[in-house]
Amino acid sequence: MEFTLVDKSKIAKALSEIFIAVGCEKETLDSLSTEKATKFYAELLSGYQYNPLDYLQNSSLIKIAKPHNKPADDILLPKIPFTSLCEHHFTPFCGFAHIAYSPQSYIAGLNKIISVVKTLSARLQLQEKLTEQIAQFLFNGIKAFGVFVLLDAQHSCTSSTTKGYTRLIACATRGTYSDSSVKSYLLNLINFQNSPKEKTIG
Repeated sequence: MEFTLVDKSKIAKALSEIFIAVGCEKETLDSLSTEKATKFYAELLSGYQYNPLDYLQNSSLIKIAKPHNKPADDILLPKIPFTSLCEHHFTPFCGFAHIAYSPQSYIAGLNKIISVVKTLSARLQLQEKLTEQIAQFLFNGIKAFGVFVLLDAQHSCTSSTTKGYTRLIACATRGTYSDSSVKSYLLNLINFQNSPKEKTIG
């Protein structure tokens, strides 16, 4: 995939066309500034400029020493904040990513994993698809024995029908973490990291 720079002038022009299409009054259009909105969408969709695998090259990973084929302890990264844009309604959804993996030969720095989440989130997405993409990139990039990804997010695209935000939890696993008993263990770890009011699993 070719990654290109964001063209902010086209975003500003497109926003103006939207306001005209919905019937904004001339006085409103004359005083309208799309600068902040343009910056908002440029940042929210900046993920097309980057390749997530660039953060997981061997030169960016840390080699670990351990017996061959023996899984290391589980590594859990809870509550990584993210914001994405729904590809159906073009409205934001945001929440937290909880990630765990069992390293085989390498571990990734915290900032590398966060960068993968941020890059894939900064695109038009469905939460379910985003969850699967993060899991697959981490599984391939770190070459882990297992990967677990849970995204817990609030959606505004259904607010007109539900009179509020709708919460969605999506989970994806790869490798050894696809076992149901391992998933239960990881879900309990995530619950332990949250306060009682923030529990994702009852």
